[in-house]
Amino acid sequence: MTIGDSKNVEEAAKLMLDQKRGDVIVVAENHAPVGILTERDVTYRVAALGLRPSDVSVRSVMSSPIITIPSNFTLDDATQLMAQKDIRRLLVMEGDSPIALLTEMDILAIQQKCGYCFKELSPVQGKGEVVIVCPCRTKYHMSCAETIVHCVYCGSTLVSGVTYPLPEETTGG
Repeated sequence: MTIGDSKNVEEAAKLMLDQKRGDVIVVAENHAPVGILTERDVTYRVAALGLRPSDVSVRSVMSSPIITIPSNFTLDDATQLMAQKDIRRLLVMEGDSPIALLTEMDILAIQQKCGYCFKELSPVQGKGEVVIVCPCRTKYHMSCAETIVHCVYCGSTLVSGVTYPLPEETTGG
């Protein structure tokens, strides 16, 4: 999903709402990607400052430059680049053409790792997989979910109570 860099934030927000997306790729007149506008950009750079979205150009508040990765790179390459650049979205390119937008939520959904401790989600002997899946698709070990209660990505409630480890179960004893 793209929007021209001369459009205003109100138009972009309506597009994101209609498409049920939290982001839109911003393109120049030649259709080359020049940035990305996210819900966070709209919140922090427009709404929080009391600006009227219809008076603010997408170009002035988008995150730029947009970080890209070639389509032949691995998921590990993408994860490493996102961590290095401290970004949540990565535009996947095939030559000069964007083909996908990879998000950290996509990676968490693909990888079988806990959204809190980032350790592999593996079956517990005799009990099967003890995992909680948040509505945002992030997966957690039950013990991690009981420790944090709320999803670290979307804030949804994972469990109704908190479980604190016994002193002997911690590294400090």
